Amino acid sequence: MKSLSGILTGMTVLLIFLSLLFILVFILLLRTFAVSKGAPLPPYVAQERENPLAAEKLAQAIRFRTESFSDLGNIDLKGYEGFHHFLRQAFPLVHRHLQRQTISDYAVLYTWQGKDESLQPVVLMAHWDVVPVAPAEEVRWTYPPYGGVLADGYIHGRGSLDDKLSLISIFEAVETLLSQAFQPERTVYLALGGDEEIGGTLGAAATVRYLEERNIRPLWVLDEASVILQGGLLGITRPLALIGVAEKGHADIMVIAQGRDGHASMPPASTAVGILAKAVCRVEKRPSRIRLLPMVRRFLENLAPHTSFALKLVLSNLWLTGPLVGRILAKAPSSNSLVRTTRAFTVLQGSSAENILPEKAAAIANCRILPGDSVQDTLTAIRKAVRDERVTVEVFRPEDSGEPVPPSPLEGEGYKKITETLSEVLPGVVPCPFLFNATTDSRYFSRICDTTIRFMPVILQNEDLSLFHGTNERVSVRNLSQYVEFLVHLLRKT
Repeated sequence: MKSLSGILTGMTVLLIFLSLLFILVFILLLRTFAVSKGAPLPPYVAQERENPLAAEKLAQAIRFRTESFSDLGNIDLKGYEGFHHFLRQAFPLVHRHLQRQTISDYAVLYTWQGKDESLQPVVLMAHWDVVPVAPAEEVRWTYPPYGGVLADGYIHGRGSLDDKLSLISIFEAVETLLSQAFQPERTVYLALGGDEEIGGTLGAAATVRYLEERNIRPLWVLDEASVILQGGLLGITRPLALIGVAEKGHADIMVIAQGRDGHASMPPASTAVGILAKAVCRVEKRPSRIRLLPMVRRFLENLAPHTSFALKLVLSNLWLTGPLVGRILAKAPSSNSLVRTTRAFTVLQGSSAENILPEKAAAIANCRILPGDSVQDTLTAIRKAVRDERVTVEVFRPEDSGEPVPPSPLEGEGYKKITETLSEVLPGVVPCPFLFNATTDSRYFSRICDTTIRFMPVILQNEDLSLFHGTNERVSVRNLSQYVEFLVHLLRKT
């Protein structure tokens, strides 16, 4: 029989374990109920907003075929000039009261002088260039991509979402305020680009250099990108304002396999293509590590009050559940990008003919880099994964690469002004700091500004996201009108 002291020791250990378990459960439930009892949002009610004048202006803007191409010789600069002539006609007060500066063929800067020159300025950004629509693809559109058709409550055409929507909304908001004899407290810059879709090096980057040379450091910058998503996440019915406060970096990394050329009828044991295929498989089998960034944690915590009790329990206790949540997010492509640097092989290069062995075969991985990682980190990781002396790994077109943009402070004035304005114009919408997966022109401004935000106050369903750069791109008149009203309110707060 066990001694009495042994039994007592066992009971003591059990009691300690049960006490610790009780404390853990108590903490988990306490945090969960604290989330449930947070300041409640008013119910969201969709509001009817119609601004037919702004809608007609956006429709006219779409009719200018302002496509950008990597080969600059294919860009129609006369079409760009026609678009700017249209802006002068459509927004006479803007051009009467704001100073207009041509930075380059791909960059224009408007200055709206504020009352107090001692205050840091703010910047509203947009771009007038659009991704091309190949003539063969135009037949797939319900309305002509450059017809600027107003139908069924929508403005249809290329650029209606990306990004003439932002540009026209900005100008319409400023025109409205000027008609009311309004002048902002601080100076407002309107920074327009004409090469965002091909990297922004001649547009936004030139504007930043212009401001930097004059020692101008904006307080905050607002650009295009993230939207208000409705019904597309964790079963939450409320619209979620995904406010992009950080941006992933990007790099195209080329994996090149060396082989032996010759006739395909006499192949060696390992061809360049075979060596390359093995290298690609090794890279795909070794994805980058999962990391739950502080801003992603904040995003998930903002969602917690609007989820089921079980999800509240998980999302309000990320100090404990974070590793599990990270692994769950990594399983779906749409959320995997929030927790790791991604690599997607998109281009393959090999032989010029079916019966010729290529001396070299190459694959290009498009990499989207999580803040905290770098282009060099990504390059090194792929080299380690390949582990083959016959294969070289290098950055393809290094000049087109970009490091991640670190998160903007959520306590800063820029984020606060935007969330305050959101609660005024769209009460009941849930504001959430968000990591934007693609790239925007605002990344250049991070060199001279600590707060760069990517957000468009338009409400979209999950399936609408494919309209960006897609067939039948369109935006509702309601969303455009809402965007204008949001900017009017925001500018009154500057």
